[in-house]
Amino acid sequence: MEQAPPRARPVHLNVPDHQAGDPADGLLGGYAARPCARVAAEWAARRGLGPDALAATSFAAAGLAAVWFSAGTRGGLLTGGLLLCASVVLGAAPGAGHEILDAGKELAVYAGLAAGGAASGEHVWWAATGAAALLSVRTTLDATSPPRPSRRGGLARRAAATLRLPVAERSALLAAATAVADVRTAFTLLTAWGTVVALGTLAVRALTVPAHAAAVRAHRDDGPASLMLGLAARGRLAPLPGAVLAAAATGVLLAARPDGGPAPALFAPAVALMLVGPSAAHPHDGRLDRLVPPITRGIEYGYLAVLGFAQAVPAPLVYVSITVLALHHHDIVRRVRRGRPPQEWVPRAGLGWEGRLLVAAVAALAGPLTFAYAALAAYLGVLFGGEAAVAWTRSRRTRCGSTRTRRHDDGVTVDREEERA
Repeated sequence: MEQAPPRARPVHLNVPDHQAGDPADGLLGGYAARPCARVAAEWAARRGLGPDALAATSFAAAGLAAVWFSAGTRGGLLTGGLLLCASVVLGAAPGAGHEILDAGKELAVYAGLAAGGAASGEHVWWAATGAAALLSVRTTLDATSPPRPSRRGGLARRAAATLRLPVAERSALLAAATAVADVRTAFTLLTAWGTVVALGTLAVRALTVPAHAAAVRAHRDDGPASLMLGLAARGRLAPLPGAVLAAAATGVLLAARPDGGPAPALFAPAVALMLVGPSAAHPHDGRLDRLVPPITRGIEYGYLAVLGFAQAVPAPLVYVSITVLALHHHDIVRRVRRGRPPQEWVPRAGLGWEGRLLVAAVAALAGPLTFAYAALAAYLGVLFGGEAAVAWTRSRRTRCGSTRTRRHDDGVTVDREEERA
C-alpha cells in the first residue's frame, strides 16, 4: 500500500517585531496610536501592503501636513493637524517606524508651521529652530542616560511617560494648539514643556543611571581640532567642568555687545574648543560625564542659531542648517544604540562640532555669513546623508543575506533573522 505524499508545510517567517509596543509611549501612544496602527497594519496586510508601504504613507502624510501648515490659514492649520495625527498613527504600525524618518517628519512639520507663521505675519522661525535643537538635545540625553526599566503597571507607566512628551503627545499638542490658538503659542508650549522635561531628566538620570563610557564618547562628535587637543592632554582632563564652563562662556559672549571692534561672540568657538577639546581622549567613565554630549549639542545649536539670526542670515537657511546637524545627531544615536557607530572618518570629514563653529565665526569676520551657512549646510547634507544612505543600504543587504532557507521533504521553512543596522 502506497503512502500518501506528505503535506507541504506552510512557509514560516520568523521576523521579530520590535515595535509592537514601546515602553516609552505615553497614554496617547499606548492606548490610541498603537491600537489604531495595528488595525491599519492588518488592513494593509490583507491587501498585500507591508510595513514599508505604511512607513512611506506616514512620511507622505507628514509632508502634506507641513504643506498645509505652511498656508498659514485656519483651514490649513486644522487640516495639517489631522494629517499630522494620521502620520503618527501610521508610523506607529509594527515595522513602520524608523528613527531618522520619524525625526525628519517632525522637523518637516516644524518648518511648515514656521513658514505658515511667516505667511500670517508671525516671526516664528527662531521658535522652530529652538524646537528642532531641543528635540535633538533630548534625544542625545536619552541615549547617554537611558532610563531604567520601570516597575510600574501599564497605566501608571504610560501616565509618567506622557509627562515626558513622547512623539504622539508632541504631535497632539501641536495639532491642538494650532487649532485653538496660533503657531507661536504651539511652539511656546512645546519648547517650554520640552525644556522642563530635559532639565528634569538631567536631574533624575544623572544620579540614578550608571554611566556607559563607550557610548558617551561615541556621541561627542569631535572633529580634528578636538581630537588633537585630546591626544595632547592624554585623557587626563575631566570632561564635564570644561563643557559647563564652555556653555557659560558661549552664552556670555553671545549676549555681549560689540564695542567698536569685532563682536565678542566670534571668539566663543575658540574658547569652547580650548575648554572642551582637551577632554576628547578622556574615557568619560564618571557618573556625570554623560552630560557632555548634550551640552556640546546645545553649544553648537545655540551658537549657530543666535549668530545666524543676529547676522541677518535668512531664517529658513538657519533652520535648514540646524536641521542637517540634528538629523546627523539623530543618526549617531540610532547607530550607536544598535552597536554600529559611524566610522571615525565621518566626524572628521564633518569638521566636528568645534570645526563647524570655527567656520561660522571666521566667515562672520570675513564677510557675508549667508553663503557660509548655505555652503556648510549643503556640504554636510551631502556628506552625512550620503554616508548614512550607504550604511543603510549595506545593512539592508546584510539583513537579506541573513535569510536562511532550509529544504525538507515535506516543504520549505524560511527563518529570517532581523539584524539591527
